[in-house]
Amino acid sequence: QLHNGIFGALRSFILMVLIDIDHQSRVDEVYIEMLGVAPAWRGQGIGSKLITYAEQIAKTEGANQLALNVVCDNQAALKLYKKSGFTAQRTHPSRVLQWITGHSGYQAMVKVIREA
Repeated sequence: QLHNGIFGALRSFILMVLIDIDHQSRVDEVYIEMLGVAPAWRGQGIGSKLITYAEQIAKTEGANQLALNVVCDNQAALKLYKKSGFTAQRTHPSRVLQWITGHSGYQAMVKVIREA
């Protein structure tokens, strides 16, 4: 949302805070705080490459998994994450998130990259 000016950036920051507020990172995990691709660049494999890069970093750091949160109605992101090997762990409904951003909640997703 940074390409949408200061208000887009502020909205993205609020969204990030609301969906990440409860995340408790594990010692053996790398958490993807935010991943986004500008609309003009979507559909070109950039999101997949960013996930692959994050996975490489996680392996280098000795992590066993990647984790992220994604809003429930972002179908393109959910499709990308599932295709990349992430599985949904929990769905978190959020009235506050819905009231501020219009998103009904978010899913916590994990990709195991090496067995513990």
